[in-house]
Amino acid sequence: MNQMLRYALILLFFPSVFSVNAQDNTFAFRVGMGTYTMKIQKDYQDFHLENNTILSQKTVSYFPSFPSFGSNIDFKITNKSVVGLHLDYMSTGGRVHYKDYSGEAVMDQLLHAYKAGPQFRTKINRSENWKLLAFFEISAVYTGLSIIEEISVGSYTESIEWEFKSWNMAAFPGLMLNRNIKNISCYTGIGFEVERHGNLEQITEHRNYTFLYTLYHKKFNAQWDGVRAFLGIGILLNQASK
Repeated sequence: MNQMLRYALILLFFPSVFSVNAQDNTFAFRVGMGTYTMKIQKDYQDFHLENNTILSQKTVSYFPSFPSFGSNIDFKITNKSVVGLHLDYMSTGGRVHYKDYSGEAVMDQLLHAYKAGPQFRTKINRSENWKLLAFFEISAVYTGLSIIEEISVGSYTESIEWEFKSWNMAAFPGLMLNRNIKNISCYTGIGFEVERHGNLEQITEHRNYTFLYTLYHKKFNAQWDGVRAFLGIGILLNQASK
């Protein structure tokens, strides 16, 4: 993960060093919120509940939406279109838990993902003040999953963590509204992300925690597909350099 993040940061930020003197280039940060399908992860949580015989655990968290964070740099290629690079981070998770006088049990599924890749935007209305753009992003997606199980019954306690990873590809089309005020660019957008679901690979040395589940279901992955909405603010690099 650290190596992927290092390469993604170089990919995203290295071009900005040379773009200050170019025209109509934008460097921006964005914050978003989205839905995540995560059907396999939800099914696995249900599977865990059905097969746990130590304590009667209940669902506490069922993979809700959390804020995502990203940045991008755009290069204008025509009066209406720009191309660029983007880097984003997103996360979610699930938890089952039970506690009473006899003991406590908890199982966490903590997911995070980094995605980076090229993007394309083109203006589809006539207004120069409020620009409506269609966009399309392609991403390489690195997903990390930690499954943490802690059990305490009487004098018996156990805590084990399993780590998984996967590499996938994603496509993110949508619409965004942009307004430039002097050298500041403000925008908001919405779209739907579709991802190829590559299987998660266990990278810890513990026993195969998902063996029984994968024996019957034959796959174990993270499904980040869903609706995305975001707000962003950036700086027009050519105007900032004047």
